[in-house]
Amino acid sequence: MDRHGGLLVDLNPAGAAFSLAIGASGTQQVGFARIDNITRAGLWSGTAGSWVDLNPTGSNDSIANGTSGTQQVGFAAIGNGVPRASLWSGTAGSSDDLSITLTGSWRSSFARSIWNDATTLYVAGYGRNNAAGRDEALLWTRPLVSACGLSDIAGPGPTVRPDGELTAS
Repeated sequence: MDRHGGLLVDLNPAGAAFSLAIGASGTQQVGFARIDNITRAGLWSGTAGSWVDLNPTGSNDSIANGTSGTQQVGFAAIGNGVPRASLWSGTAGSSDDLSITLTGSWRSSFARSIWNDATTLYVAGYGRNNAAGRDEALLWTRPLVSACGLSDIAGPGPTVRPDGELTAS
C-alpha cells in the first residue's frame, strides 16, 4: 500500500519476458506482453491471471493502446508485417482491421484511443500517407450497434502490394 492507500498490482502474465500496460478505462487495462518472441496485444482486468491475448492469428506483432472499457484499439501486423490499426472486442478472434477503410495509398496505420457517445464509436490514431510522404492524424467513426442490427465501417477494401503498401481498390 502506498502512502495514499493505493495498491500496486503486477500485471505481467505468466510466461511473459516483459509487459507494458498502456491504457485503462473502467476495469480494463490494455497494452502488450512479449511471449515466445512475439509482442502480443493484451487485455487485463486488474490481475496478471486475467490477461487475455488479443494477438490475431497470423500476427507477429500487436499492441493495444486504448480501451473504452468494452472495446480495445491498437495495431496488428499480419502477414507482410505492416502495422494496421485494429479494433478488438475482448478476444483475438474479434480483431477488426480498421485500415481497410482508408482510401489512397497508406503504408501503415495505428489506433491510439477509443471513446463513444450515445450514438457513435470514435477511434483516433494516425497512418503513413504514401502520397504525402508523412504521418497524418486519422479518426474512424461508426454507429454504435443497436438492438435493431449490426453496423459496420463502410468503405472500399484495400489492395496489398507485395511490398506491403496499401492502395485503394
